[in-house]
Amino acid sequence: MSVEIDARLFHRRAGALVASFQENPSLFGDADAVAVVVGGTDDENPYQKGPALQMWLLGYEFTDTVFLITRDGTFTILTSAKKATYLEPILSGSVPVNILRRTKEDSQLPQFFDVAKASGEGKSLGIFPRDRLSGKFAPEWQAAVEASGMQTVDASIGAAFAMGTKDQIELRQMSTASKIAAAIMKNFFYLDVMETIDEEKVVTHEALSLRMDDLLTDKINQHAKRLKFPADADLPSVDWCYLPVVQSGGEYDLRPSAQSNTKTLHAGTILCTLGVRYRSYCSNIARTMLINPTKAQDKNYEFLLELYGFVLSILRPGAKCKEIYNKAVGYVKNKRPDLEANFTKNLGFGIGLEFREVQYILNAKNDTEIPLNAVFNLSVSFQNLENPSAPDAAGKLYALHLADTVVVGAEKTTILTSDCTRDASEVCLIFDEEPAPAPAKAAVKKEVKPELPRSRQASAVLKNKTRGGETSEAGESRRREHQAELARAKQEDGLRRFASANGPARESDKPVFRKFESYKKDTNIPREAGLRIMVDPRSETFLLPVYGLTVPFHISTLKNVTKNDEGEYVYLRFNLISPGQAIGRKEETPFENPNATFIKTLSYRSTDTARLTEVYRQINEMKKQATKAEAERKDKADIVEQDRLIEVSKFKPVALFDVYARPTQDAKRLPGDLEIHSNGLRYRSRVKAENRIDILFNNVQHFFFQPCDNELIVILHVHLKNSIMIGKKKTRDVQFYREATDVSFDETGNRRRRQTYGDEDELQQEQEEKRRRIKLNKEFKEFASKVVDAAGRKFQLDIPYRDLAFSGVPHRANVLLQPTENCLVHLTDPPFTIITISEIEVVHLERVQFGLKNFDMVFVFSDYTRTPVHINSIPISELDLVRDWLDTNDILFSEGPVNLNWTTIMKTINEDPAAFFNDGGWTFLGGGQDQDHSASEESASEFEGESDGFDGASSTDYSSEASAFDEEDSESGSEEDYSSGEDWDELEEKARRADDKKRGREDERPAPPSKKQRR
Repeated sequence: MSVEIDARLFHRRAGALVASFQENPSLFGDADAVAVVVGGTDDENPYQKGPALQMWLLGYEFTDTVFLITRDGTFTILTSAKKATYLEPILSGSVPVNILRRTKEDSQLPQFFDVAKASGEGKSLGIFPRDRLSGKFAPEWQAAVEASGMQTVDASIGAAFAMGTKDQIELRQMSTASKIAAAIMKNFFYLDVMETIDEEKVVTHEALSLRMDDLLTDKINQHAKRLKFPADADLPSVDWCYLPVVQSGGEYDLRPSAQSNTKTLHAGTILCTLGVRYRSYCSNIARTMLINPTKAQDKNYEFLLELYGFVLSILRPGAKCKEIYNKAVGYVKNKRPDLEANFTKNLGFGIGLEFREVQYILNAKNDTEIPLNAVFNLSVSFQNLENPSAPDAAGKLYALHLADTVVVGAEKTTILTSDCTRDASEVCLIFDEEPAPAPAKAAVKKEVKPELPRSRQASAVLKNKTRGGETSEAGESRRREHQAELARAKQEDGLRRFASANGPARESDKPVFRKFESYKKDTNIPREAGLRIMVDPRSETFLLPVYGLTVPFHISTLKNVTKNDEGEYVYLRFNLISPGQAIGRKEETPFENPNATFIKTLSYRSTDTARLTEVYRQINEMKKQATKAEAERKDKADIVEQDRLIEVSKFKPVALFDVYARPTQDAKRLPGDLEIHSNGLRYRSRVKAENRIDILFNNVQHFFFQPCDNELIVILHVHLKNSIMIGKKKTRDVQFYREATDVSFDETGNRRRRQTYGDEDELQQEQEEKRRRIKLNKEFKEFASKVVDAAGRKFQLDIPYRDLAFSGVPHRANVLLQPTENCLVHLTDPPFTIITISEIEVVHLERVQFGLKNFDMVFVFSDYTRTPVHINSIPISELDLVRDWLDTNDILFSEGPVNLNWTTIMKTINEDPAAFFNDGGWTFLGGGQDQDHSASEESASEFEGESDGFDGASSTDYSSEASAFDEEDSESGSEEDYSSGEDWDELEEKARRADDKKRGREDERPAPPSKKQRR
């Protein structure tokens, strides 16, 4: 245990406590001394005055420890010898501190009470009677108090008053706790309830509560970014104050001790209350959601907001708690006397290290004054309200509850949980279950779900869905202004991200030297080698005689080997790797010490043609195997070993039957069943039981459902965070599908078809196929929803918007690309394309100029080491649609008339990102023409995007590798890497040219014939 106590903070707070005790002894019950007693750890009673005061002073909780504060301002601490060592830093300071070390043999309690009796009159001892002591020390303490003969009095009010004023450190902790609570309410609960109501799911209050409870478990890191927790929050220090409470259906308990029941969520008035602790400091927030509210409910909620604003304005330092409450009651009597009987008995309480500071309850009887910088859980509520026009009995009775964590400042009272909206327009939601029928000739309007305001309006649905409509000048102007704001924000973010980077690329981005060795000892060299060339495949080594010694060379040092026959001799030339050589197109080989002496070439001559030919073959074969093994090693470098799938044992797992998987494990396509288990999915082949695919929920990044409308298959697609191996193939995308067309029905010609011909038969087939498609969509979507629920909503179900689709060429074929809420996808045919919107830095539209029928789109990611993704040959008629979609999703984009060389651009950025943003960042794309990087020679689209200079593995972040579906010969490219050395003819030609230059005969040689002459 590493304990570091801030001595300065202790003495500052201890001095304030002593001053309060000396100046206002009545607040401490006129005690002669005050004892702060902490027993054993008690998880059932986490909020007690003694542990809270100790945490306030020290920043830690020391069990079985007593602090004694005497009238002269001295602290006497009774604790164990080990804990006393942690407290030694506070011995020197403005407040005198004495430590009594107790042992098993000597409790030191008599000496402790001798100090207490010497303070003041020595008759009364201030304690906190509400605290419940536990552990072995508790009975010893009680016996010692009784034996001392001192009278115990209540000192709780004085301690609460001392801790009531929060300093800046405490306010920062409580602000972080409040922001996390507001983020969970806004970015999880609101959306969860909206989805549940919209899709008519059956969920209990307890299940909703447990979903929120899972957010702050061991996997909090996965949820923090998605829910937009403060970036500087120490996530291990975040915990719940209590289990979140969800209530609906006419039964509402507005007390802090309320709990969620097991009844089903009712689409009426829904209340949620949750509290978050951060470094032991508490926060609280409560919101009311009204589904399809009546006018009376809307009016009552608007008055609740009005009353809340009034209470916030009168909550000032120096005011008494009862004055705040009585003024609120008077406001209700004056404005809405019909709601007076429904007004709750208090307006909240103080909050801090204790969740509920009872000394600061805002009720009609509390005379306590509100100190400066006090923090309150301000709660304004009406209960037992009637709704006679409710459609069912569960909605006849409802409550309105609004609570926030607020700090009472010198100038105004600030709401710490203000990130979560309270506006009626955001919490009063309309879900028209049975919309009125539209006129016959009128266009049918789709129901639009109400959207909550977000920093990123990450909705794939555009504000203007008309594909062919012209954009108005006002809309174009708004888009330009919005893009200008995004550009400024992106520039500021880039300067902030790379502010500390004051040099070129980081060391971690540079290639790493990979060590290898042939033999650990000289004695391991094969004795039969002698002074001859030998190949040792087991050690991946070839041995060469050099100056009478057998020297081993690892195969990784070899660039290539060439063989040349001249007469009775055969020549072997070994070209070795040395600095300055380009081994491949994409990589530069790193060296541990580039300044060392290297052997570049070794040549050998022999008359034993057969032996050297065999050596040449063996070396080439060993080099080919080594290159293949290295390629496999790099390919599997990013594969993370998954946890073990926990199968459902108590009951049969929920399954989707007769589906096919891609990529396939065998050459033949076989059906199987997809099952939902405790922590993941399992696909089992029906024919081969050993063929199965396990997908864990914690490895799922995106989960898609694509219906079979206008498609031949219905799809469930899983995009993973980390690649997995399926057979011998590495992939990040696993797809499960079923064909929508029943071939046996349509093509074989059944009995009805043989007897009947014509339009009637075709119409019947169309109707049956339509019903089959509807059934398939429903079956797959229901199963997908069950998967999301089983995963604890760690990810959401994404459905492509076909209305916003546009065609393009992400790989080699022209396909239909469809936006979803979080991605741009193509899922119908492999290779798949999945581009996550949140990972995009900027989008550049190329070849946007008059006269061209197509344009290209380049996605640049926030991770600059990733290869930019090219989508080529998009029809120019889709340009406005693409612009609107990018702008609606808060994506910065630019346009230009030519294709840019993104390999060079990204290489320049990666060399020094800080300098790139200091020079203006992405503003160079604004004009659309960059002379340094333009490729003006060809304005036509290149279907294969540039990838030189980037790690090939990074391309799997946005799409599946084509090699996972198209078996290609991986060795064909590898031979180029080591068979491109100089042969003897090339060397002789070089020597001849050198001789010609020396003799001055270079100009005398006749010029080579022109193409016309050769013809």
